[in-house]
Amino acid sequence: MKTHGKIVLFIAILLILSTKHCEAQRSHVIRGPIPGEIYISSSWYTDGINTYLGIFHSTTNGEYLYPQYQNIQEPLNGEMEVGILHYDATPGVIYCYSDFGSHELWTSFDYGENWIYRATNPYTRYFSGILGGVITKSSNVGLQKSDDYGENFYIIEENANCIAEDEGYHIDEFYGIKREADPLDTLIHSYNYGINCSKIAIPVEVAGNTYGSRPGLSRGTVEGELYLISWWEDNQYKIFYSSDDGLNWSEQFVSETNPNGDWGVIGFTAGVEPCSFYVVRAKINEYTYDHLHLFIDYSNDCGQSYTIYHHELLPDFTGTDDNNIIPWKALLQNHPNPASNTTTIEYYLKQKASTTIEIYDCVGQKIKEHKETESQAGKNSIELNVTNLKTGVYFYKLLIDGVYSNKKQMLIVH
Repeated sequence: MKTHGKIVLFIAILLILSTKHCEAQRSHVIRGPIPGEIYISSSWYTDGINTYLGIFHSTTNGEYLYPQYQNIQEPLNGEMEVGILHYDATPGVIYCYSDFGSHELWTSFDYGENWIYRATNPYTRYFSGILGGVITKSSNVGLQKSDDYGENFYIIEENANCIAEDEGYHIDEFYGIKREADPLDTLIHSYNYGINCSKIAIPVEVAGNTYGSRPGLSRGTVEGELYLISWWEDNQYKIFYSSDDGLNWSEQFVSETNPNGDWGVIGFTAGVEPCSFYVVRAKINEYTYDHLHLFIDYSNDCGQSYTIYHHELLPDFTGTDDNNIIPWKALLQNHPNPASNTTTIEYYLKQKASTTIEIYDCVGQKIKEHKETESQAGKNSIELNVTNLKTGVYFYKLLIDGVYSNKKQMLIVH
């Protein structure tokens, strides 16, 4: 492996990992129209000369992942450049737009394997997914819509003044986030193609405290449902949920801190099923620096807890088999819950690993931990004595070989 190729991929990954608000637009994740379906565009590997990017597809919430398309970072003329993905209500149809070099829109009708060129439009945002074949774009000429999968566009509104980042539940509905003054953010909501919009201030405790990094937004599957991801110190992120168009937010999840930038969030999206949500993280292989690891964090409880699927994108990666699935899958609910004297915590591993269960109080202070130097493959359980814990709500987290997996909540009553 030539050093030059490693450096090229390393720089590409640094771009991803340092872009906290997911605007590293060669990497992206979208939902599909069927349950459990997601698409991911991402850097993949280097062969010492070129850096390769790919588009990947899963219909199992990320557990099994398969490459659909591959090309080099700067493709030849007439070939598609991997970039931002957009989904369609028609199964198998997705769109790809690159705002790096080509600024081209392409359409695929076969789950991302083959692509048809549509148009070249710099500085353009695209929105899709409400209806089959309908894709909308916002540019300096106004808002335009296509009813034929991006082949032809026509102007629907020249005076669309409101910022739009995601379509809403209705065809003329859009959401966006505007940074009024760092770090003050406003949620923009429009019902008439961006002509008029309401503005709702996002509380600072929701918007984040990392200057220069706007929070991100994803529409859920029912009316009024929104997810927001915000960025905090030491590369920490938080997930918030709203069921009333952003009037009120509830904190769903707080990630571990990541001060060294060992991994980075490359995308997030609500799924097509109610309360499903995905966060996709990436990490460069720390031994060879020539390929990427993807971590797909899947939640079915509105972003509160996650199953984590890991895929090592080696150059010959052709899809996931059972041996590729990470063992960080199942931290189960303790029982009994509520507990008063002792409680049992169970978790599953696919292979031997060192594990740690950490107990936190409701303000986030670690008060107890249990370490196992070698937990066995399969089901493991530990029994915790909780007689010395005060009545209240606690959280417990699982770490596998020093890497955070997921957390659960338990109640202690005396």
